[in-house]
This record gives sequence, C-alpha cells and structure tokens, in this order.
Amino acid sequence: MFIKETIKVALKGRSIELFIFIASLIIQLYLANTQLHYWSSLTSIAFMLLCSILFRYIIANERFFHNDHPKLTYDNVVDYVFSKNICTVVFVFTTFMFVIQMTRYFNNTGFNFQNYDHILVYCLMVLGSENLLYGIYRRPVPIHNRDDKEEKLTDEMIDWQTIKIQLPSFVMLGLYCLAFFVYDFSPHLLTAMMYYIIGVFIFIYSLRSVHV
Repeated sequence: MFIKETIKVALKGRSIELFIFIASLIIQLYLANTQLHYWSSLTSIAFMLLCSILFRYIIANERFFHNDHPKLTYDNVVDYVFSKNICTVVFVFTTFMFVIQMTRYFNNTGFNFQNYDHILVYCLMVLGSENLLYGIYRRPVPIHNRDDKEEKLTDEMIDWQTIKIQLPSFVMLGLYCLAFFVYDFSPHLLTAMMYYIIGVFIFIYSLRSVHV
C-alpha cells in the first residue's frame, strides 16, 4: 500500500524534475567513479548520503508525512516501514547498477571501488541508523513555498528549523565517515544486517506504540 503511496507522491506534479534529478545523480556518480581514482571513498560516501537523504525525504518531507500519517494505523505500521525501506533500497541499488553498467560500457572497466562490496555494509549501517533516528525523533521537514503558492525546490535556502530537524542524520553520517574512512572501521556484513534489522524493528515498535 505505502509503496504505491510513496511513488504517487514522488511523481505528483514533478515527473520531469524527478527524471532530471535521477539522471544527473547517476551521471555525477559515474564521473566520480571514473575520474576520482584516488578518492574512491568519496564514491561510497556519496551512496551513504543518497541512502540517508532519500530515506529522510520519503519519511519526513511534509508532502510524504502529511500524506502517509492520516492513513497510518496500528495494523499497517509494518507495511509503512517496510515500504519506505524497500523504496530506498531499490532506488539506491538501481542507481548503483546504472553506475556499474555505465562504467563498463563507456570505460570498459569495472566499478572503481576498493572492496566495493563494503558499500553494502555502509548503506546498511546508515539505513539502520536512520530507522533508529526516526523511531525516536519523528517530525516533518517543512516545505517552503514559492510566492506562497508553489512548493520551492530543494536547492533553495532552508531555514534553521529544517537544519535542526535534520541535524541528527548529519551527525550520524559524520561519525560514520570518521569511523569508516579515518579509523578504518569495517563492520562485518552480518553485523550490519543485524543492526539494520534491529533499527527497522525499533522503528516499527515506536510507531505502533503511538498508534495503539
């Protein structure tokens, strides 16, 4: 149910802008992968950011928040949480595959990422933390209006309230970047999967406790 709702809200009135955003995102990741040979960590950071921003967007953006929450009940909380996670995972995985295929087609090389399977671990850790954060801290991110009539695009100035709401995610990403790329901390895939599952179940439990 909520997968369809998420796609419907995402496409509502912005199909062209969404297509341009996705195309530019794939091209930028492709260029980063092929041109920044000595900065491969930036590619993995980009995918971590993509996971965090996308999940945060389809959970907390006002358009999604006010569309989903009136329909949210105790019985469909699992569907809601799973749908948001599935949408994020599918989008990121599809983007990842596009970058790999473009790299192979245009450069006749593989994905330029040392131990690139680590990207799965990084993304699982990020998504696990995002589920934990929104299980604890659920507030919509306000949308600014252009001339009080149309929604502003995401590249326009955001206010301090929005920054405050999103600050926990930024702090989490910063800590992960330090752990993964400065101190060379590399969690095992099984550990990352368990952490992600725990985060999802905490998010579900938190929402169900509100919708009893």
